[in-house]
Amino acid sequence: MLRQLVGDTLFYRSLQDFYKSHLYRKASFADIRRAFEKNSGLDLRIFFQQWVQEKGAPTLRLQNVRQSLFQKKYRLQWTLLQTQSSPFYTLLIPIVIEFKNGDTISEVISLSQNKQSYLRLFTNEVDSISIDPQFDLFRKLYEEEIPPSVSKVFGETDRTVIVLPTVSAQERADLEMWALSIQKQLQGPSKIVWDDESLDLKKFKSVWVLGIRNSYLQHFTQASGALPISLQSDRIEVSGQKFDLSKYSAFATVHQNQMSYTFVSAPSKTTLLRSAQKIPHYGKFSYLIFKEEANILKGEWTVLDSPLRFSF
Repeated sequence: MLRQLVGDTLFYRSLQDFYKSHLYRKASFADIRRAFEKNSGLDLRIFFQQWVQEKGAPTLRLQNVRQSLFQKKYRLQWTLLQTQSSPFYTLLIPIVIEFKNGDTISEVISLSQNKQSYLRLFTNEVDSISIDPQFDLFRKLYEEEIPPSVSKVFGETDRTVIVLPTVSAQERADLEMWALSIQKQLQGPSKIVWDDESLDLKKFKSVWVLGIRNSYLQHFTQASGALPISLQSDRIEVSGQKFDLSKYSAFATVHQNQMSYTFVSAPSKTTLLRSAQKIPHYGKFSYLIFKEEANILKGEWTVLDSPLRFSF
């Protein structure tokens, strides 16, 4: 945020000055502040006080977004609130406004009180407004803004259910062994069931679905919504890349309505059992593709449903 405030050139110049002035000496945040004030000419006392000395973080809420025609122009209005308990922060907040014709503009707005309204006039009709879409601001995130990830599903403290596909009695032991290995690594209570059992998913916070021929796969597919992932027959497509599930292992997790849905598939008993040990090491990622032992694709989903985004 400090870099955004002073710009790249002054940011690095200030750091260099601070380093040279305090080499082999004790230094404090006050020394850092003075270095930046010297180079930028800004009074940064409030900035350093709220980000260094105060506890907590701001929580933003977007409301009263509306658009209307005014003297042949489109009038965009919105209100931002800081909903955390005081003190209220003095903030510089990046916003992005997208238009129906495909154009986009970015700007930085200020917010220094608990509630502030904004007005902009445009010649083109607005399609959406996003507040801090790249998470440049240090703030408390909404749950919807945190991409589903390996660490999140393994760290779930509420109830988890692992749904296994109905197979022959001979194959059941291998699937149960995998599920038990996953179960031991989960933080919260969990249950293992077969997909021919009746199940009320509302009783769970996290649902694991094993295999492409699992009758509960539809819940994962529905929850994936507009994300760039699809499952068809024996193939998975992720971010435009297609993989044959008879040759590749796959992991993907999505969320919807404060529930997470996780899909896992492996081409053989050996790769399935190994996946239970490998997947937890990819904590921040939302999806993984393996070719035998090698990870060939991993990534995080882009947040699509932030409460700080409004579309008309």
